[in-house]
Order: sequence, then structure tokens, then C-alpha cells
Amino acid sequence: MTHHTKRILLPIDGSEASVKAAGYALRITKVLDSDLKCIHVIDSPLFIKGMNPALVALFFSRAEKHANKWIGDIEEMAKKEKVNMTSEIIIDVPSVPNAIMEYAKKHQMDLIIIGMRGRTGAKKLLLGSVANSIAMHASCPVLLVP
Repeated sequence: MTHHTKRILLPIDGSEASVKAAGYALRITKVLDSDLKCIHVIDSPLFIKGMNPALVALFFSRAEKHANKWIGDIEEMAKKEKVNMTSEIIIDVPSVPNAIMEYAKKHQMDLIIIGMRGRTGAKKLLLGSVANSIAMHASCPVLLVP
């Protein structure tokens, strides 16, 4: 991380681990005088295929409302820390890890900071499947926060 780490990506999902990851991301962003991009990715669950379009719209609307609250909480933390943070919500993608990795590559991120266990809370997995995929396949360094 000593090389020019100017763009840090923080994918969040509202879980305790992602809030903890946000704390690390804010501190690292401040110390390195970097820019922080906070994103939330909403995938298309299999159950919405063939559903009534109004219900699909409602699903994405509710998911986006939750994401805006989570991002808002982190924006408050960023203001307190005087960290430059922008955010984005990515909607309706087939794969959360792929969307995060594509975003990181497209926007030339220097570091991804992500919580190890997401909202699914699968105790049997040491790493969350999203964090694991990103750690294994990202085009830049990844900091996993337990």
C-alpha cells in the first residue's frame, strides 16, 4: 500500500463486518490522503425472473432504500473524519463479486477494503463468498476485515 494508493473502493452490504471495514477504509483513506468510493451492489435474485414488473420494481426500490441508509451512515462517519468520499449504488447485476471487481478495474482502484462476512452470515464459511471471490480474483490488492 506504500505505492500511490489514491483510489480506495469500499463495497458495503449493511452488515456489521462492512461497517467495521468502513472504519478501516476511512482511517486508511485519511492517512494516505486518498479518495474513497463506497458502493453497494444489488444483484438480481433468481426469484424475480418472470415476476410481475411492479413487484420487481418494488424489490429494487426497497433494496435501494436500505443501501441509501447504509451509505448515509458511512457518509456521516466520513464527514466526522474529514474524508473525501463518494458513493454509488449498482443495481440489477447477475453477480455481486463480478460487479465489484469490474467496477474496481474500470475505475482503476488501487485497493479494495471489504468485510469478510456479509449479510448472509453463513457461519460454516470462513470467508463470505463475495469477499472470497474478490480476494481471489481482484485486479488490485484487497484488505479483508474480519
